[in-house]
Amino acid sequence: MKYWKDGFYLEQIEGSVKITDEYWQELLEEQSQGKQITTREDGYPIAMAYEITSEMLEKQARSRRDALLKETVDSLNPMRWEALTELQKDDWRIYRQALLDVPQQEGFPVNVVWPIHPWEEEVING
Repeated sequence: MKYWKDGFYLEQIEGSVKITDEYWQELLEEQSQGKQITTREDGYPIAMAYEITSEMLEKQARSRRDALLKETVDSLNPMRWEALTELQKDDWRIYRQALLDVPQQEGFPVNVVWPIHPWEEEVING
């Protein structure tokens, strides 16, 4: 026997429901085929097609944007910044603002056009 309460347990915990080993195995098989295991209203687990919600897409896009800001723009140290030309600094400012504006794009969060990183632009434009 197994137990379920928003996850599988080998021992009963408060509020969990008992499921058979066979049903547990069936749920795991469906999960391995791309379904998600969720809780029905009566507390029992069920495998359902995985749904990607708009909220999930928005969270992913904002998370990617925040990581790009942190890893590329905001990580420029003052010494490196001072070594850039004014044109390069402007490119970085424009890139940073474009990242901040991502959530205001038409089609966000489903269709996001990510701004080109200034160093990638230098490689593209030579």
